Amino acid sequence: MSTFTLFQRLVKFRAQSPCFSVNPWHFSFQLVSENVFRRKSIVGLRSLCSDTLNRKLWSPKSLYFSQNTNLASDRLAKSEIVLLIPLSPGAEFPLVSIGLLDALSRIQNASSAEASTGNVGYLRTLREDLDSLACVSRLKDVPSGWCITEENAEEILKKGNRRELQEVLTCCIEQFSEENQTQVTLVECPHLRKHSATSNADIYAGVARTFQGNARVILLADFVAAHLNNESISSVMRFVTEGVRMLRLARAPLVGGLVTRAKAHKQLSEFATLLTKEEHNQVNTTEKDQKPSDAPILARSMAPERLLGVLPYDPVLETTRLIDIANALKGTEVTGASCEVLKKQIDPNNIVIATMNVDSLLDFCHRRSNRSDECLIVCSAQRIDLLLALQQLHRAAEHEDLTPRVAAVILTAESPDSDLYFDTAKALLKGMHPKGEPVRNCDSFEPALIPVFAVTTLNTYQVASLLSKDYALRDRESHVTLEKLQRARELYALHIDGMLLESALSGHIGTVLGTESGLRAETARIFEHTMYRKARAARRSVVLADGESSTALGAAARAIRLGLASIVLIGREQEIMKKSNQLGLDLSGAKVIDPKPILDAEEMKGYTDGGEAESLARAAASTMLSGVDAMVCGLETTTFETVRAAQQVIGVRKNAFLVSSLFFMLLEDQDEVLCYADCALNPDPSAIELAHLAAQTAAAAESFGISPRVALLSYSTGQSGSGPLVEKVIEAGKLLREMHPELPCVSPIQYDAARSLRVARTKVKPSEDVFGIAGRANVLIFPELMSANNAYKAVQRTTGATVIGPVILGLNKPVCDVSRAASV
Repeated sequence: MSTFTLFQRLVKFRAQSPCFSVNPWHFSFQLVSENVFRRKSIVGLRSLCSDTLNRKLWSPKSLYFSQNTNLASDRLAKSEIVLLIPLSPGAEFPLVSIGLLDALSRIQNASSAEASTGNVGYLRTLREDLDSLACVSRLKDVPSGWCITEENAEEILKKGNRRELQEVLTCCIEQFSEENQTQVTLVECPHLRKHSATSNADIYAGVARTFQGNARVILLADFVAAHLNNESISSVMRFVTEGVRMLRLARAPLVGGLVTRAKAHKQLSEFATLLTKEEHNQVNTTEKDQKPSDAPILARSMAPERLLGVLPYDPVLETTRLIDIANALKGTEVTGASCEVLKKQIDPNNIVIATMNVDSLLDFCHRRSNRSDECLIVCSAQRIDLLLALQQLHRAAEHEDLTPRVAAVILTAESPDSDLYFDTAKALLKGMHPKGEPVRNCDSFEPALIPVFAVTTLNTYQVASLLSKDYALRDRESHVTLEKLQRARELYALHIDGMLLESALSGHIGTVLGTESGLRAETARIFEHTMYRKARAARRSVVLADGESSTALGAAARAIRLGLASIVLIGREQEIMKKSNQLGLDLSGAKVIDPKPILDAEEMKGYTDGGEAESLARAAASTMLSGVDAMVCGLETTTFETVRAAQQVIGVRKNAFLVSSLFFMLLEDQDEVLCYADCALNPDPSAIELAHLAAQTAAAAESFGISPRVALLSYSTGQSGSGPLVEKVIEAGKLLREMHPELPCVSPIQYDAARSLRVARTKVKPSEDVFGIAGRANVLIFPELMSANNAYKAVQRTTGATVIGPVILGLNKPVCDVSRAASV
């Protein structure tokens, strides 16, 4: 479009407006390469226009807490944890978080005699792109912070290390609670946007289970994020109950659900009231498509959890200040704008991406003439025609007493030479020639009235993509003003039954505050996390015999990242460095030892040579004579070769009756840890060996924080059967009780009776189970190797259990053999 045609159309469109007087010959459109306008960053205006509190946010010292951290202690976190888990990505947290913090403070004050400000903290698991942070960070006297960036979380998950991400988040929560001395911590759990709702629920539920006795989960259903505002109540409630089911399957300690940003608030509040009635079979609803029988079904699906409240959609809380949008895009100021203008609230629904021609844009603005809200226009810096048209339209609206409809214009960079267009736009809007010479006969052109910002690093599509994401705007730290905080509190007090929420939480929180939380249930997630904590606290050295194996290198890199141990690798340094570079592993903290000088030493020549792999195991074991604390071996050797090499070099402990093995079985589906023995070494132990093996295994389990309940397994329970194997187990049980009368044990017993309370009640007589552990046994002693070895493999492959071991017991130093099919 020519310049002349542009102004002809402008004149034609608003010819009736006396103020819209344009002479197309009054302007010069000379394009020059000189950058004449000063790009003033608006970041400096934040403090001038901000009415929020500037406080430093907490963040972890290190992603993996490898050194110099308060987490290097064996004391488990004593803070009560409340996790807020959304059902869909893009959920809005601030409104709920502010109300929950108030409720948690009241509960904490009522249950703790030493309550004081600062005992309640706020933490967000993810710090998303563009430094987006939740609004609660603006609250006074509330410690606030974040755990990990979404980018780092995705890097961890990309490698298939879901447990590692759970460990990192758990460590962050514990570190935050310890450093800020919080008694209650509210943890927001935003969605990882590349993963499903089920995957997110599994991740966060695993974190919650780590704090099992001290953590509770509140489900968050955001209607806007889930696109539910046009759905019927029955559809909405099915969505909520599906979320409840999903979290239950993930074994999350759920206490209830909250609905937020609901436009059909009145009807939902009535339905929420119905759900909390005691007589579910009397519930009725007037919803047209709701069957009379649906409500009690939904009510039963929520029990014992409850719908704790419904928060309405509020337009005031949905808006974003102009200055925050510009900061989010790293925009620079082209024209001057007052603080009042920069603090204008922009509704995300009123952001217009202007790619149309001038006629279409003017038609669009004309159709909006009866609307009171202003729109934000985004267009390319090359569209000088649109910019001038919007300028004149804005001036015409003010002079004709029409409501202004354009709050600001954002210019984007579409090509490498966009600086030329930015320069020209600046010059035209200031009524000046690009070279600084005054433009003559320009009386009708005044300085710009619409604020204009330049985004020099993003094109229109990229800007539109960022503005379409909620986290880019509403979750920003500076988005929430003090007025919005007050508005959120008012809505929470108006629409949430505080007594209902507090009663749902206080039964869990009030009983835990001020108590020692070190004693915990022996779940798989807690066991793993406790081992990590102990390893970080001890910071021992571990040698990996198969140092050139890809699996060993991956395990070494992970141990270094998590700060679990000082790693020593046996192998050729060049080969190890080559493989680690190919795999993209960071082994900068590991020590590499060449096995050849060790094996050539005179003191190593007397040992039985079992081949190259066993020689590596022997070389690794020899490092334990010079200060290394433990050895991991088995990727290239058999269990027999590993144990023989270790026995030859480090020897058997003096008071050990025999050398045996122990497997830790982490059952994910039952969230439990079991100990299996002996599944690797002793083919057919005698009664006395079986008794000592059981005692040795129980002692090892106790050292790992598991309270042993021992079951000596047989194909017979009590006196139901007979035979040589049964007699051996009966005799072993008698010997074990004589050696350790205080050790809870039952013998003989079948596996199902040892693990199932229902079966135990049928098969086990009270006289045969003095300690009452039948059905609850966690240390399972098999009578011989054939059944033991196949049993652990069957459980592993059938249930997907994580197997750790075999851990070799009875040696002078810790040795762990691993399967040749082991994973990292």
